[in-house]
Amino acid sequence: MAWDVAAAAAAAAHLDVAPAQAAIVSLDAEKRWRRWMWHPWAAMVELDAATAWEAAQAR
Repeated sequence: MAWDVAAAAAAAAHLDVAPAQAAIVSLDAEKRWRRWMWHPWAAMVELDAATAWEAAQAR
């Protein structure tokens, strides 16, 4: 997905990771997208976990 690649590039720029790691982030985004297509509730669970992790990092 083009938007996954764009999101991965934005995440890589934000996290200051190497291009090789950005490709891994992109593949991870693709895997998440495919999993969410089959298990819509997984998106909510993963989003909640990501939000909790971000909140913990902000402290």
